[in-house]
Amino acid sequence: MSAMSDRMGGMTEAGTWAVSRTRRRRAGLWTLLALVSFFWTLPVFATDYFVDATDGRDSNTGLMSNEAWKTVAKVNGFTGFQAGDQVFFMRGEVWHEALKIPASNLTFGAYGSGDLPVIDATVPVTGWVSLGGNIYSMSWPSRPGVLFYKGEPMAEITTLRFDAPVPPSLAPGAVLLQIQSPLYTNLWVTARGRYTVSGITRYRDRIATNVDVLVRQLDANGREQQWSTPLGRPTIVTTTDGLTRPGDWTWDGDTLYLYSDVDPDTIAVEASTIVTGIDTKGHDDLTLTALRVRGAGGVGILLNNSSRVTVSGVEVYGSGLLSHQTSILLLSSSNCRVENSRVESVLGGGLTIYAWGTAARNNIVSGNIFDRIGSGGISLSTDGGGQSAPSLVTGNLIENNTIQEADRLVYDAAGIYTLFSGTGNVIRGNAIRHGGSSRLRSAGIMVDQGSGPLRIENNLVSGNSNGGIAVSSAGHTLTGNQLLYNGATSWATAQMVFFPSGTTAADCTVTSNYFQAGSGQNLFYVQPGTTNGHTIDFNEYHDGTSRPFSWNSWSPSVTDFAGWQQASGRDTHSTYSRTSPPRPPADFRVLGGAYLLLL
Repeated sequence: MSAMSDRMGGMTEAGTWAVSRTRRRRAGLWTLLALVSFFWTLPVFATDYFVDATDGRDSNTGLMSNEAWKTVAKVNGFTGFQAGDQVFFMRGEVWHEALKIPASNLTFGAYGSGDLPVIDATVPVTGWVSLGGNIYSMSWPSRPGVLFYKGEPMAEITTLRFDAPVPPSLAPGAVLLQIQSPLYTNLWVTARGRYTVSGITRYRDRIATNVDVLVRQLDANGREQQWSTPLGRPTIVTTTDGLTRPGDWTWDGDTLYLYSDVDPDTIAVEASTIVTGIDTKGHDDLTLTALRVRGAGGVGILLNNSSRVTVSGVEVYGSGLLSHQTSILLLSSSNCRVENSRVESVLGGGLTIYAWGTAARNNIVSGNIFDRIGSGGISLSTDGGGQSAPSLVTGNLIENNTIQEADRLVYDAAGIYTLFSGTGNVIRGNAIRHGGSSRLRSAGIMVDQGSGPLRIENNLVSGNSNGGIAVSSAGHTLTGNQLLYNGATSWATAQMVFFPSGTTAADCTVTSNYFQAGSGQNLFYVQPGTTNGHTIDFNEYHDGTSRPFSWNSWSPSVTDFAGWQQASGRDTHSTYSRTSPPRPPADFRVLGGAYLLLL
């Protein structure tokens, strides 16, 4: 026992020493690992950079407001940005440069006090030469997408020449059309000559010399008159004869021409020299906030094949008609957000989600204001085939936006428009008001051909000239919408219209909506070939006329509510009241009153 105890004691002492040494080694290892882990997990502090157009210098470090850079070009070319860095532009300052984002994982915003910093794509135009008759000229190297006259964005005047004399009955305010499926090419007429017609178009590059030009003009009773004889096939010409109003302008390859009732050197005249104001250039994980983009020739902000970009609290003003003609464009970009921003007084579209070969999915457009828009307020589409497919535009949410006075320059579009878009897109909680005019028709929401099933819910759609919601594709759910006073007398339309156009409206669910029509307006208009499979019920209808419904007919207002129920077999649980319309909402404007400039 004693010997065994001695041996065990020796072994215990040696073992204790070995364990102690092992523990010390392990403790040292854990301490080292802990230190490595500590330094590895320390936050990487982002660097802030400052840009000041007045007091900055590009030779500065950019790291403090009193060491600010001067130009956007310095930002574009800087190669030292790291993930999480932030670039701040001085409020109240203006840069006549484009922002071309050079890296991913960056934030761009504002510092200081005052107005938002401005990315201004225009430059002043001075040195005009008088040609007589209020016409002035100026040497200019490239076509501006927009020209600002006394601070207002103006579209170029395009002049079409025809072989035969233009009938004297053609008047300013008419609309010229070339029908090239699935879209119209239109020109809104501002002036005419013996062989020429001048006006505004966003489709200048699509006007065909081998397609007849049709005429849509209002008759003495305010109804649209479709001329049976076309004007012929046009040629685009450059002439100053079409410049008849202050601010009218055109460009002929190297010279700008302007109509002005005062010497333009004594007022503000600016021309766009930059096509795209801000371009993400394929970079991801970006934030753009508290910036203003003014006068871009074609696109104010381009999310260009990017992901996880947030655009918040920005303003886009006065974008023009070059390139994609859209103030904010999500081009093949996914998982992006555009929120709480404002687009105002633009000649093209407000915002477009567009796929070209690569998907544009799961984007959120929320809480924005689109005011006075030349074309559609918000659009979702692909190129309709070829490199793209409708399935590429899926899962997008258009929510709680305000769109007012869309389609001021185009014929037959909408405040929210979908064409060849895929499934899972949701349009909800938006207010779409006063689109189009008595001559330029605009639906509140148009779901055109090739659009996969959408949810259209809880939207307020009021005062749009070509109806409230127009549908020509299948499987959509339309519920909880308020459709008020939509439809000018120029067209056969209604608060809701199902129509065939390439594809046809079918298998739609229309429930729990509120319809209110005014004098001469209709409630529901279902055209032939679109009657298949619909669920229509639990709606509330109000109207001041006796025959506001039309089922399976090309002529609207053919039946009363009982006849509608019998012909359609729908709306069993819905209600109808033939009452004078209640007082319009406070924000409502009578159709035509807001469009004096167009009339």
